[in-house]
Amino acid sequence: MTSEELDAQIVQLELELTQVRTAITAILTGAQSYSLDDGQTRIQTNRANLRELRELKADIEQQLGALRLRRCGGVVRVIPDF
Repeated sequence: MTSEELDAQIVQLELELTQVRTAITAILTGAQSYSLDDGQTRIQTNRANLRELRELKADIEQQLGALRLRRCGGVVRVIPDF
């Protein structure tokens, strides 16, 4: 993967992370539902899905960390989740 491809992927994940954080904040401040739309996917979520949003946030943050490390020439260690 080229440096430009890594940068593009990082930008996309940062956008998704911002949207997820906005959804979490909206739900925590009283909204009963929230819609995420990044142009490719549309997710309707509600207060009951707060745990899923937090898991999605953690997943995106992990992906971002790995990509940033790769961009800097670091080694990425993958631990299977099974």
